[in-house]
Amino acid sequence: VSRPFGAPAVLMVTLGRTLKAVIILRGLVIEYVSVRGLTEVLELSDGKVDVWAKTKLEVFKKLTDHANAAMLHHQVSQVPEHFILKSFLTWLNSYINLFSAPCHRCGHILQNNLPPTWRDFRQHMPYHESCKP
Repeated sequence: VSRPFGAPAVLMVTLGRTLKAVIILRGLVIEYVSVRGLTEVLELSDGKVDVWAKTKLEVFKKLTDHANAAMLHHQVSQVPEHFILKSFLTWLNSYINLFSAPCHRCGHILQNNLPPTWRDFRQHMPYHESCKP
């Protein structure tokens, strides 16, 4: 891949039958993450990725917020730069069971019509926002 003048790379991730994520990278540093549903369109009519479009679904708005918090958490941790992307993608992969995993604290799948959208950064356990430690 050629990136003149350090242009950012766009990584598109599809996580099973659960979600799609657009990750903007400058080198190995994550600059921005946007999470969308599988049925939401990521590409414009000219074939380019629509990075800045927002999801209309509340669950993926929350996941976008959590993903950007996780991005910041991984970048300020004391790990080498090449492990940041790997640890972030491992955290993101914990959402493979977003709609089927119960909350680790209350044991329910739905709370306020949302699944547990928060995953802790160490063990990747699912929590509702009101149940997180």
